[in-house]
Amino acid sequence: MLKVVIGGISRDADQVLVGLERMGFVAPGGDRALLERVGREYLSVLANVRIEDYSKLDRDAVEKLAGFQQVRGQLRDIMKNVEYPEGYFYVERTLVLLFGLVGQLAPKAGLPGVAGPVAARAMLRSFASSPENEAPVSA
Repeated sequence: MLKVVIGGISRDADQVLVGLERMGFVAPGGDRALLERVGREYLSVLANVRIEDYSKLDRDAVEKLAGFQQVRGQLRDIMKNVEYPEGYFYVERTLVLLFGLVGQLAPKAGLPGVAGPVAARAMLRSFASSPENEAPVSA
């Protein structure tokens, strides 16, 4: 999930796709090129979304955030290439509930403004404890 978050923040569609593959979202034999194209289009849309008050999201803003226009007419083709990992429903449900709750409690910051600093600290700790970031041991 870390690769997906970092890829999203840095608008790196390749890193997002690698993260989604690691999480098990790309179906065996799935069309990686199609998913990459859809991901790039969606990231470009998200880059232009500016939300001033999360408690006042209208239908158009929600559709834009959901990427409805990017998948319109292609949903069947896209879903043939996607697999939903077992148990991920609970993660998704939690994120949706958090999004709504934070939208009411901190409407100006929204979930990214509230969770961003916490997520950044968690990612830094994760990088620091990663075996690939440890110094080599000399014998």
